[in-house]
Amino acid sequence: MNGPAGIAALAFGTESIPRVVKLMGPGSLPVTVAQLEVQRYGTATQMALGPTESVVIADDSADPVRLAADLLIEAEHGTDSCTLLITTSASLAAATEVELVKQIALLPEVRAEAAASSLGVNGGCVLVKDMTEAALVANDFAPEHLQLVVRAEIEESVIEMIVHAGEILIGQDTPFSAGNFVLGPPASLPTNGYARVTSGVTVDAFIKRTAIARADNAALRRLAPTVLALADVEGFPAHGNAIRLRFPDL
Repeated sequence: MNGPAGIAALAFGTESIPRVVKLMGPGSLPVTVAQLEVQRYGTATQMALGPTESVVIADDSADPVRLAADLLIEAEHGTDSCTLLITTSASLAAATEVELVKQIALLPEVRAEAAASSLGVNGGCVLVKDMTEAALVANDFAPEHLQLVVRAEIEESVIEMIVHAGEILIGQDTPFSAGNFVLGPPASLPTNGYARVTSGVTVDAFIKRTAIARADNAALRRLAPTVLALADVEGFPAHGNAIRLRFPDL
């Protein structure tokens, strides 16, 4: 069961599948549209997820061979993916480009086409003057995946500057494939800039909270003037009447 039909089956239920109240996770464009559509009928979904996007921030300490391999991880997903290298080193960018050509040529045709599009039409390389500028570019993009490949002594300072990313993988031995499959970050991460406002799908996405409050008579009396003022400003007389009948002297 997959595709838009699978979304419909879960959202509305079938003879063998009970209706669910929340759907989470990425998919193709048709799946994303289907998730948006079923929200109209009471099934909650997360924001539209996909296509995939990745950013690697690197300085001249990075190995271009491994860097190229890591850039290709998310780039091979599809021709609509986006992969970006942000670096302070022009020589690293040039060496990585040479290595990318070699490694893309070794991929199956469909994956090579996707990678070339992700790194070419949709992505590329941004040369920055320093890591502060690198962080500004990354935060403006707010990528789904971000890998940081810089000298150990500046790692922490750069991490502190990254405030918008679905995940941050630290070091050249922390490739996106390890993050995807075994390290533990959520498999479904925000895309399309949504890393500015939300996080990846975890068990927390299926937990809701109910607010509980209680006021005794003395507490309500202390708060009454504020309630009355707001009720009057907003034009809700019943709000205010509920207070006045308790405290006629106000």
